[in-house]
Amino acid sequence: MFFNFREKISKWWNRDTLLNKIIEAKKSQSVIEYQKTIEYDNIAKLEKYEIQLLEEGKKVDAIFIKKRIAGQICNLRKDLRRMNTTVGLLNSKISILGTSIHNMSILNDARAIGVPTSEELSESAVGVEQMIKEISDTALLANSLDVSQHSIMGIDEEEKEIMRELCGGTQVDSKVPDKEELIKEEIARTGEMPILA
Repeated sequence: MFFNFREKISKWWNRDTLLNKIIEAKKSQSVIEYQKTIEYDNIAKLEKYEIQLLEEGKKVDAIFIKKRIAGQICNLRKDLRRMNTTVGLLNSKISILGTSIHNMSILNDARAIGVPTSEELSESAVGVEQMIKEISDTALLANSLDVSQHSIMGIDEEEKEIMRELCGGTQVDSKVPDKEELIKEEIARTGEMPILA
């Protein structure tokens, strides 16, 4: 009993710990999503600036200006590659956290529902089998102790003597209704199966 109580406390403790982990993972995921949004905004600004530089570089005739603009575009594209790499890393983290949250949520739900262990299932199955056997044995015993309708409705010798007196000493066996007739008469009269002592 004490072991089961400690086990339940341990399960609840683990479940609370798991809930905290889920909450922390979701917070981390939100922070990373926000970082990714900022990175996308910065990438969009740099891409827009790159287009402006390209247009500017095409319009100027001076080679040294074109060279300067080319250097700016080169550095800008390196920055864009680094930022896109960062976004890819953030996406990977978000995916990992999403999978972790999903798995922990399933585990938490399973603990909340209290799915029985294989040992508990085996114990309950044994209990059911024992109960079914007891019911079967009881039913067999009840059937063996059941008094037949013939013994209930039968007429013993003393009753036959009284019937002889009532019938004026004539042949009583032919006038005494058999057991089935007595049962039918009682059912016709009361609508119920007679049970006589």
